[in-house]
Amino acid sequence: MSIRKRVILRLAAVMMMTIMVFGSASSAFAAVPTKDEIEYDGAGRVEVEFRGKVDWRSPKVTVTDTTGKKYTATIVKKDNDDITFKVNNYKEGTKYNFSISGVKARGTTGYGTFKGTFTIPKAVVKKATATTKPAATKPATTKPATTKPATTKPAATKPAATKPATTKPAATKPATTTATISQSTAKTTAINNAVSLYKAQKSTVREYEIESDRLGNKAVWEVSFEARRTGYNGWYEFEFKIDKATGKVLSKKVERD
Repeated sequence: MSIRKRVILRLAAVMMMTIMVFGSASSAFAAVPTKDEIEYDGAGRVEVEFRGKVDWRSPKVTVTDTTGKKYTATIVKKDNDDITFKVNNYKEGTKYNFSISGVKARGTTGYGTFKGTFTIPKAVVKKATATTKPAATKPATTKPATTKPATTKPAATKPAATKPATTKPAATKPATTTATISQSTAKTTAINNAVSLYKAQKSTVREYEIESDRLGNKAVWEVSFEARRTGYNGWYEFEFKIDKATGKVLSKKVERD
């Protein structure tokens, strides 16, 4: 075999090894996770479960229909293996495309964008069918009338007794009013509680979100945001539920982002 052929064969072998090494390594750096399940939970809420753990960095959700029209979407909650978002002004019986930016599979480098589809079904309305039974009719029975001679007595007349009318004053109940605090007041209450209870740094607050919700039979503001904490490393996610009527904090939660 000539020297030229030997050189060519060696170069080909080196190239093949390089392709194999980079081909196997590329999968370790794939950023976008794979889905396990996409489920529509009703009321415009969509839950996406991932196959394996994921990391987040300022995620955002974009939703469009098949014509390209955009719909606003709000992240309700996110975890290390799933995320739930709510679509506003949605239409039933419509298929939607969505994308989630700022996510990566844990153990990989670089954040990417996950894409998927879901369908909001039409509401099923059941019609009640009324059943009518014919009324049972009994034949009328007629008895001959018996006539007695009328006896007439002179009418006795008594003077009518008159009682003075009594008037009771109408009972008046004091009007009750329900105070409703504003979104701005709820935000201030949540941030102040995070600062006083968890040493949150007010100047680092980001990813602020607020939406109306219910806790039991009470209407609440659900306020969530991210911030750093004095004496702790990294970012933390805070969530407060605040009574709309009283401004009282009904529940609070903090976890490492």
